[in-house]
Amino acid sequence: SMSRLRASDSLKMANLKKLAAGGVTIATGTDAGNIGTQHVSSYFDELRAMQSAGLDNWELLQASTINGARAMAKESLFGSIKKGKRADMILLDKNPVEDIANLESLSLVINRGEVWHPDSVRSSSPELLADEQLLAYNAHNLEAFLAPYAEDVEIYDFPGELLMKGKVNMRKAYEFLEKTPKLYCRLVNRVVQGNKVIDHEEVWGFGDKPVYAVAIYEMKDGKISKVRFFQ
Repeated sequence: SMSRLRASDSLKMANLKKLAAGGVTIATGTDAGNIGTQHVSSYFDELRAMQSAGLDNWELLQASTINGARAMAKESLFGSIKKGKRADMILLDKNPVEDIANLESLSLVINRGEVWHPDSVRSSSPELLADEQLLAYNAHNLEAFLAPYAEDVEIYDFPGELLMKGKVNMRKAYEFLEKTPKLYCRLVNRVVQGNKVIDHEEVWGFGDKPVYAVAIYEMKDGKISKVRFFQ
């Protein structure tokens, strides 16, 4: 039940704070790559959870850098900026000590000495974005489901009625995702056409029989910007 999950989370947060206060090496990490756990966004979810447990911004930065290296006994190779260590680092426009969210204000990424501009990295393909939200839907992970969508996403019904606009409204409308245990969407067929992905979906969990629908996902700037449903 949700109350049991909340109680379990509270216990974990209390234990994390005790371990950090006791001098135990704490390192950040996620299960990114598994179904419903997105790269990058899941890391920031981890930081927010650790912050809620009582760790300050400096402790979070240590957990994300030198402590990870220490946990693998490789602090002599990376984890801090020092002559002779591997050049893995990020350059930020804002100070993360003041606000840990400033880790998202990327200016440059330096990987093994090679410099990358964030806007030069290829964005996710339309098909990959559609897959990300489908996998998260079936994992009943609301935040991971929302991650591929644009902040101003528009959701339409047939023949073109606007059902909702914005990720905030979408989050409220899809709260059922984490409250419907048997919810599952099977991809029956898919057509990819330019920046659009057209999925024929079979959805279980709302009764004894499945619901069939066609969803057209339209992508813009590496995010799902519009969705049209046909039932």
